[in-house]
Amino acid sequence: MKLLDLARALIPSRQKPLEAAGQRSDVPALRGSGTGSSIGVVAADHYRTRQQKRSRRTKQAFLLFVIAPTLAAAVYFGVFASDRYVSQVQLVVLGDSMDVGSSNPLLSLIAPGSVSPSGTIMLYNYLQSQEMVENLDKTIGLRQRYATADADFFSRMRSDAAMEDFYEYYLTRVTVTVEPNSPVLTVTTEAFTPKDAQAISQGLLTISEQTLNKLLSKRQNDTIEFARTEVATAEKRLVEVQKRITTYRMQHSEIDPIQAADAVGSAVGDLTKQLMIARAKLSTMQTYLKASNSQVKLQKAEVKSLEEQLAAARKTLAGKSGSTYAALVSEFETLKSEEELAQEGYAKSLEFLAVARGDAQRQHAYVMGLVSPTLPEKSTEPRRVRMIVTVFIVSMLCFGIALLGVTAIREHGGAA
Repeated sequence: MKLLDLARALIPSRQKPLEAAGQRSDVPALRGSGTGSSIGVVAADHYRTRQQKRSRRTKQAFLLFVIAPTLAAAVYFGVFASDRYVSQVQLVVLGDSMDVGSSNPLLSLIAPGSVSPSGTIMLYNYLQSQEMVENLDKTIGLRQRYATADADFFSRMRSDAAMEDFYEYYLTRVTVTVEPNSPVLTVTTEAFTPKDAQAISQGLLTISEQTLNKLLSKRQNDTIEFARTEVATAEKRLVEVQKRITTYRMQHSEIDPIQAADAVGSAVGDLTKQLMIARAKLSTMQTYLKASNSQVKLQKAEVKSLEEQLAAARKTLAGKSGSTYAALVSEFETLKSEEELAQEGYAKSLEFLAVARGDAQRQHAYVMGLVSPTLPEKSTEPRRVRMIVTVFIVSMLCFGIALLGVTAIREHGGAA
């Protein structure tokens, strides 16, 4: 009755019979009598009839486009619409040695580790992904729970729905929200029974934790595998350099040419000192002995022998031949430098592998439920009164806009 009263207030009432045609500006005034009066009465009757038809059509349109949808909504939501139960769970991603930083002091009291913003974003996207729908269907039979025959036709999902339609339906029943500057995800799940709503929420929590740890494990395994590859490469390089050093030593019969060159250098120094002493002694002898003296001859022979030994030693140490110690030492030093670099690279690769393994043992992700999946006691969806009122208001707005449009078109046509 209230709806009908409101309709009467909005719809123009039927025009009262005109006492005289002259009372309206658009009906010619009746003056005099006779033929003129008859024409005026006919015009007034025609105008009244036209207004009555317009008023009747307006009422019919109001009943069809406002009252009928509202009554249909009232019947559906009041009688046929199935109850939907809402379960809620709040999630947060914690991790050891992961991202640092949390503005919520409560989280630091719950468990060791730090809040992972990157993990939270990843979990937010995964909860609303088609892969989550597929995993839930495999784990808890999500399709059967939403396609149950106990739900009304418009609320339930078709049992033979394609995966794309299934995914769209899932997004209407599962809502994920996150507050700004907060790592907590709030997941709201709707189902047709309390146990189904709680089971879906629990499934979301379990699958999220498994998937997040799986992704983290894959990243760790990739890092360890890369470190192993680096170790193998460095080891191969070191072995090759050591083989070249072994071949070099066998070819030149020298274990360490650098040490041998040092020994030759020391011999050159000793011979140089001996030669200087022998020359000084010869010079002294020549001052008081004749050149034909046997002692002078012996001293000259000793000086000549020392000179020959020194020349040979110098030639061996730094001569022009490829077998001299200068060439041997140069080549050997190059090999030793390569060996040192290879050993250093091998040591660093082993250190990197050890760090990667240590990080893999320390890094773990935890999807923690701050609020466990709730078991609803009564249905909260659909909000029947709100939906009925919403249908009525939307219908009234559409009807009012249409009525204004028709009126404006009619007046514009009359003016033309």
